[in-house]
Amino acid sequence: MLLAYLPQILIALGILALILEITVFGFTTLLLFFLGVGFLLTGISMQLGWQAVDITHAVWSVSLLTIAAALLLWKPLRQIQNHTEKPSQPSDFAQVSFQLPGDTTPHSDDVFHQYSGIRWYVRSQTPLPKGQWVKVVKTDVGIMWVEPLDEEASQES
Repeated sequence: MLLAYLPQILIALGILALILEITVFGFTTLLLFFLGVGFLLTGISMQLGWQAVDITHAVWSVSLLTIAAALLLWKPLRQIQNHTEKPSQPSDFAQVSFQLPGDTTPHSDDVFHQYSGIRWYVRSQTPLPKGQWVKVVKTDVGIMWVEPLDEEASQES
């Protein structure tokens, strides 16, 4: 009785597996993704009459298509998973600008700026002279990374 609806059942299982993998697991396991592709392609091929509608063909087809999908898509999907782009979040210090009390370099430990009750080390990617107006572009633990402030903005301050 259910054999008459086998293609539709396989398609539904494939869609369900894909939805679970994408929404619940967020492409972390990939197993449900490959299984979903196998179910979906088997159901579609049975629906179109490309293969016989019976349990034996369904099991073999799902197995082979799942393995084929895994072999073909494993590396590209793994690369997508492992490629994480660190989003640049605006710092709470983005509006902070001040005049340097001393010369700064990427490794300077003798220039400080007092802000919000904390004495911060001030560092820059390029050497900056004492008296230069700077803006905070990034913060690390106890360190403010600064860049030169635009000439127009420093004249307004």
